[in-house]
Amino acid sequence: MIPFNFSMFAVQMWYVYLLIGLYLYMPIFSAWVRQASLKEQKVFLALWLVSLFIPYLREYLTKDLWGTCSWNEFGLLYYFAGFNGYLLLGHYIIKNNIDLSWTKLAVIGIPSFVVGYCITFFGFKSITAVPGQPVELVELFFTYCSPNVLLMTLPIFLAVKKLKFQSVAVRRFAVSISTCTFGIWMSHYLFLGPCYMLVESLPLHTMVKMIVCTILLLSVTWGFVYVVRKSGKLGKYNLSSSVCMVNLLLWIYYKSQNAALWHYMRIYGRMILTNFIGQSVICTFLFYPWGLHLGLVVGTSLSIVLAIMVLVVQIIFQSFLV
Repeated sequence: MIPFNFSMFAVQMWYVYLLIGLYLYMPIFSAWVRQASLKEQKVFLALWLVSLFIPYLREYLTKDLWGTCSWNEFGLLYYFAGFNGYLLLGHYIIKNNIDLSWTKLAVIGIPSFVVGYCITFFGFKSITAVPGQPVELVELFFTYCSPNVLLMTLPIFLAVKKLKFQSVAVRRFAVSISTCTFGIWMSHYLFLGPCYMLVESLPLHTMVKMIVCTILLLSVTWGFVYVVRKSGKLGKYNLSSSVCMVNLLLWIYYKSQNAALWHYMRIYGRMILTNFIGQSVICTFLFYPWGLHLGLVVGTSLSIVLAIMVLVVQIIFQSFLV
């Protein structure tokens, strides 16, 4: 189902579809931005700001808002809504050199962040206080394109923009964690469960547990991505090991007396691309939700046995085709 949507085994993949969409959209959007005046950009941002309230208006006012209905999901502000507003806002801030002093940023930014945080926290708390709420309602106040998220992220963006690191070590750390951000996002879901279970056992307040879990998860995922990035320098050793494996297979081939075994292996090798695609289709049907969904039933050992069985069946089937 990857060509159509992410699966429940890789929820974080929703972000990849978002990025691909923005990258496809940016050449068209940037052409307009270059020609648009500051007034036109402000009008766009004002309409985008109004669109941030749509999730709450649709939940608490009316489901069909500004022309949306069962046969039309593209409402009045559809073309001004979404993550492209964050793109334009970032461009507007950088291009016009909006640089508040630390005093103004503290006076405006801290209350802004507190208000956004309180809306998110108490909104989520009020929803989850009623058991059995649908997931769409539970995650309503987590919506990224919402006024409360903007109130929290904008002060942080302006503050980070003003930071100037004098220490070489701190600059290296900032560059390192910045270059690993995408990898951190893609891998954090793998470590979220273990980190949560570890922190959950601590005798701490729930709020403190959330902070500790966040710091722990960020540290673990950053370390993991950092090690993976550094391991790229070991590529020459990987190439050497691959050459050794090929030589080992050749040695076994010339020393082995089992001609039948190599006969079947040659048959399998001639259709290697077909076999690869076939294995992907069969195994995803066996283990993924769109098929038999055995991934939640069988263990790792049985999964390996099933994969070997698929390999044997492919070899036997192809032996009849030759």
